[in-house]
Amino acid sequence: MIMDAGEIKSSEIGEGPNRIAVPFYDDKNGTLLLSVPQIAKLPNSITASLEDGFEAKSEQHITAIGYSQAKTIREVLRKLPPDSRTSSLSSLQQLIATTDWQYSPLNQFFHISKDYPNLDEHRESIVQLVDVPQLDSFYKELNKIFGTKLPKQLPHITLLTKSTNPENMKAGIAINSQDDFEAMHPTKVPVGGLILPSSDGLYPYKAGSHGFLFHKQFQEGKQDVEGGSGNVVVSEISENKISLTDQTSENKFKLVATVDKDNVLLFDLRTREKNADGEVVHPDLFAAKFLGYALEYFKANGKEITKAKSIWKPWSVNYKTYMRLSKTSDAKEAASKTWAGQTFGFYGFSVDKVLDRLIVGKFGAEEWVEVFYSKK
Repeated sequence: MIMDAGEIKSSEIGEGPNRIAVPFYDDKNGTLLLSVPQIAKLPNSITASLEDGFEAKSEQHITAIGYSQAKTIREVLRKLPPDSRTSSLSSLQQLIATTDWQYSPLNQFFHISKDYPNLDEHRESIVQLVDVPQLDSFYKELNKIFGTKLPKQLPHITLLTKSTNPENMKAGIAINSQDDFEAMHPTKVPVGGLILPSSDGLYPYKAGSHGFLFHKQFQEGKQDVEGGSGNVVVSEISENKISLTDQTSENKFKLVATVDKDNVLLFDLRTREKNADGEVVHPDLFAAKFLGYALEYFKANGKEITKAKSIWKPWSVNYKTYMRLSKTSDAKEAASKTWAGQTFGFYGFSVDKVLDRLIVGKFGAEEWVEVFYSKK
């Protein structure tokens, strides 16, 4: 029987900084699969393989414990007395249930192949690598429970499969470790473009009201995009930049995230502004959610962001909050309590350094605050 060991509600899938996979443990064969939503749109170079005899997988998952690892665990369990066997299985179930199964698809696609001489069969697959941050710690605890030295499963999603045996067209190829993967002589599949991760659960959208569906509405380059509210923004998507700018607004509302040559993340955000009639808030631009999506976007395209920088000008809320708090707190503590500091903190960053800048020139003085963040 297949059991939902994690007891994660379906409504929780996709929430948080990364997407969340749902664990399914098969207590008969001992495998653990992480169920993930079907990838909405694949690069053209991947779907072109369908014309070469490949078939698309109708169900997609990440294998956390494969048949090879499960076989070793079953052999260990068979040698244990009943009480110890029950205790070990209970510890395994607890480990599965308490592990954070967040994952992020990477912009890395590979063609692999393997011969099965005993079956007189040759199989091929196209897989996408994924990042499962907690898989290392999961295997460390797994090996403690069973006294084993199991290699970590290589996290991936099998997208397309092919076989010389028509009955096994969707069978796929087991990849039990990094060494196993390299033995299959993987060939990288050029995708010729950037990945726009699903924004479901990361960025809000409601037709006729607010927000955007990044993975369905946006594409590489510049374009006009209509938000849920009906407002139109100009989007710009590139390897080092993702931005939305409402050029029809006098308030110049915008969300801009860029990565510099040192892989430092920089932001320029404006979603609200005060005027004579009160405060104007843009209905489609959400700064904190955009920060989370931008981190996911850059990660999916091969840029793991561990450093970031904010620049606060005197008119900004962050600058005013920082100046007020710095009267009674040190600079790093004050910066951490601003909106930006707390938002970066939510995504795992902490304040490293704060610099108060002042330049006096011919036409007067200009001042601002620079804040540097890091993520371990």
